[in-house]
Amino acid sequence: MRSNRMDNIRCLLIFLVVFGHFLALIPGAEADTLYRIIYLFHMPAFLFLTGYFSRFHFSKILTDLVYPYVLFQILYLLFDALVLQGGPMGKMHLQFAIPYWLLWYLLDITFYRLLLPLFDKVPPLFRPLAVLAAVALALVCAYVPEFGYYLTTGRFFSFLPFFLAGYYLSRTRWFPQCLDWPWQKKWPFTLAGVLIALWSMLRESRFTAEMLYGSVPYPVAGGGFGPEERLLLTGIAFGWILALLTLVPERPIPAVTVRGGNTLPVFLLHGFAVKLAGEWRLFRLSPGGNLMLALALSAALVWLLGSPGLRKPFRLVCTGGWLERLWRKYVL
Repeated sequence: MRSNRMDNIRCLLIFLVVFGHFLALIPGAEADTLYRIIYLFHMPAFLFLTGYFSRFHFSKILTDLVYPYVLFQILYLLFDALVLQGGPMGKMHLQFAIPYWLLWYLLDITFYRLLLPLFDKVPPLFRPLAVLAAVALALVCAYVPEFGYYLTTGRFFSFLPFFLAGYYLSRTRWFPQCLDWPWQKKWPFTLAGVLIALWSMLRESRFTAEMLYGSVPYPVAGGGFGPEERLLLTGIAFGWILALLTLVPERPIPAVTVRGGNTLPVFLLHGFAVKLAGEWRLFRLSPGGNLMLALALSAALVWLLGSPGLRKPFRLVCTGGWLERLWRKYVL
């Protein structure tokens, strides 16, 4: 059963994903500040919601994750070689061990969902300890130089606590009920989340982009990055998630809720537009003009790519919907 609240949050988060990618193309302190604030929480929140709605279906892992990862890895590498670099296709270095830019998300979700049967073996009483163990694992694994972009191992451990927390909370009876509490009952949790979010916005300059990506070990991130900062960033992200879950309404929002249920096309396709914007150097306006242009482009892409009319053809072509039909007909 779909949740309007979760779809509303997902629409906001996918907008921030697109907006954040455009902000990376804009020079200036204003863009850098917004960029760091967005990266404090938007991907941890996305991983939390992904875990919340995750189920173990091996066929869907193949059709909804592995197939689009392979397809878009090829498409983005072709796009990079032929359009951005302007070179012959023969110079394209085809590989799948290092995801192209934003495709790390598909690979991590593939690994997480393959591990769901193992996660299910943890008794409910010990699942909070499992999340804490995932946090500790994220702190420790950042010391390992080999955990980086290869097979997106750096982000796998960095974002595992958020995915695991969302997955386990979705399996409780009390958590969905708490989300529907009246304001008079849940305001302390909202206040706590908002205070954490506001504090992090005031202190965002202490974090570098490399610290926020979760993709590189401590020495590579620089800036004195260590387990204390990683633990702080984890707490900040959970604070933002708490604020979003308690502030965003359950009621459907016109043009927002429906696109929150169709975020995968936005995620996978907007990268081509962002890369073209960088190639064409679109952001050559005043600082305010650049920000307004980034906002307009982000809203337009979310509106267009997240439209309900694109859901069926995108699923059929880009997420292995045709493979799922073959699987059901000839395997099952």
